[in-house]
Amino acid sequence: MIYNNKSVERKVNLAIRLLQDKDYPLLVVNSSERSIAHRLAYYLENEFKGYNVDCEYNRNEQKPKMLMRRWGKNNKFRIKKDVYPDIIVHKRGNNENNLLVIEIKKTSNKSQKERDIDLLKLKAYMHKGDDYQYKYGMFIDFFVRGDFKKPPTKKFFKDFREINFVSKYFCKI
Repeated sequence: MIYNNKSVERKVNLAIRLLQDKDYPLLVVNSSERSIAHRLAYYLENEFKGYNVDCEYNRNEQKPKMLMRRWGKNNKFRIKKDVYPDIIVHKRGNNENNLLVIEIKKTSNKSQKERDIDLLKLKAYMHKGDDYQYKYGMFIDFFVRGDFKKPPTKKFFKDFREINFVSKYFCKI
């Protein structure tokens, strides 16, 4: 199946809604990002038929998944390290079918630096000159505790640039 911005957004929104409806205790108790990512990946699996959905998948075929990219003014900032994307939608075994990479945070994590690093990683995963070349990237910031029902803040990227979401609201189940 060929996915476009609207279909990817719809599928991710549905998975988020299912997580908020069925696994809300994870958000209420401010559970770890890994546990939230796992449940989101579980719901994404049902949406992206024919693709593998993995959490913290750290392989580039037989090698560790790494990013090496220079960022910022005068290319001062450099990322070169093993990376573990929170969630990826791909076909294992090659980098030709890398559809979606997701990084998540919780509102209880107040670090803007960590969010900025996740955004840089997303852009690096999607860069055309690198190994991975994910078609879409998404950053999702989940509300926790008493605000767990609020729609998360999201940034959606395609081809290395941020795009607007088609809709402001979640799909109804």
